[in-house]
Amino acid sequence: MRQGEAELAFVGPAPYVQIMDKSHNIQLLARFKMLHEIDDRMVIICKSHAPFQRLADLAGSTFAFGDRQSFGSHFMPRWLLAKQGITLPSLTAYAFVRSHDNVILSVLHGDFAAGGVRLDVFNRYKERPLRILAGPFVIPPHAIVCLSTLPPSLKDKLRHSLLVLNDPKILHTINPLMEKFAPVSDRDFNLARKVMEK
Repeated sequence: MRQGEAELAFVGPAPYVQIMDKSHNIQLLARFKMLHEIDDRMVIICKSHAPFQRLADLAGSTFAFGDRQSFGSHFMPRWLLAKQGITLPSLTAYAFVRSHDNVILSVLHGDFAAGGVRLDVFNRYKERPLRILAGPFVIPPHAIVCLSTLPPSLKDKLRHSLLVLNDPKILHTINPLMEKFAPVSDRDFNLARKVMEK
């Protein structure tokens, strides 16, 4: 989108902030809104029998991050650790394992002691021997954006089409917990800016 090769995109908080603040060539259309806003929450997880009682206990341990550009599985968990005085060098080991699901599997298999994931992803594994060590924490939404150079009438039609969409069959194809698309504004991403700046 920054290069103008795509006109529409689905983005998480981190890519939105990075593109918007560097080029200002995108515009928000609508955000995802899931049941209980579960996609706007993230948690730090560990195995059920792990000795940790709080985030500070992870000092000197190992940690799995998701994608480097993921807010919920990289930037937010890293910020939460830093608030406890835990920096990357103070961890015994860490890795970027590319996705929220891979974070969960890495912790579940014992490759890492803990990791950060969105709550909706964690809930898919809630029958496994895992537990929430910290959270849930509110995070900015995922959204549909378009190029700001699109004709205003087209942007209005796209936004309206998303906001009035109420067919459960379509919404649940996107995600079984999805309720609707909802209005979104740039200020909804201020937490992402604060965290990523740190």
